[in-house]
Amino acid sequence: MKKTWIGAIAALSIMLGGCGIHRTTVRLAPPETLAQPDAQKVVIGDIRDQRDFLITPDSHGDRLDKATRDELGEAGRASVVGGAVRFVYDLPKGERVEDVVKALLVSGLQNAGYRVVKADDADAATPVVSADIKEFWCYMPFNFGRALTWTMQLRTWVDTAVTFKGPQGERSFVVSGRGGNISQFLSEENIQQAYQPAFEEYIRAFRQKANATL
Repeated sequence: MKKTWIGAIAALSIMLGGCGIHRTTVRLAPPETLAQPDAQKVVIGDIRDQRDFLITPDSHGDRLDKATRDELGEAGRASVVGGAVRFVYDLPKGERVEDVVKALLVSGLQNAGYRVVKADDADAATPVVSADIKEFWCYMPFNFGRALTWTMQLRTWVDTAVTFKGPQGERSFVVSGRGGNISQFLSEENIQQAYQPAFEEYIRAFRQKANATL
């Protein structure tokens, strides 16, 4: 059934092929968490986008077709937060998925009892946190039962591999968040509402993993 859904989107894409990429711009703002003034300092290091655009979460096939990937290029793909085939949800011009994940890391770290500072305000003993983005995506998987009842659902996935490097060595853990929003059409607001629970779950999971690992 998933292949049928992807095939239907592909057919529609061919019909609209002359129109190019169909974009929905989405502004994403993870929840903020304030740090305590006396909390341990930490610096955020490298954040690397390692998403595989040849894989669709919980489905089969490419998340975007080859023509779309090629037209977007590496720089364009860095700002894409969801979509399927020729339909793309991307961040405003100049913003990247790495920027959203950095904001998530700040909230996660400060929720876990740390205080994020700039490298200039840190010393040699200040831990550095880096992250590899394994997944950050939103799309509407086909579900026959939901289609019959007009309750199709936008779903979101956020997965990162986090590395914490400090005076006592290096430790790593995986942090994930999942979200969704029942919606009949794509809009910035609906995509935002699908991502919000994923962000909230991510921040809670970050605190749990950090407390258990560090």
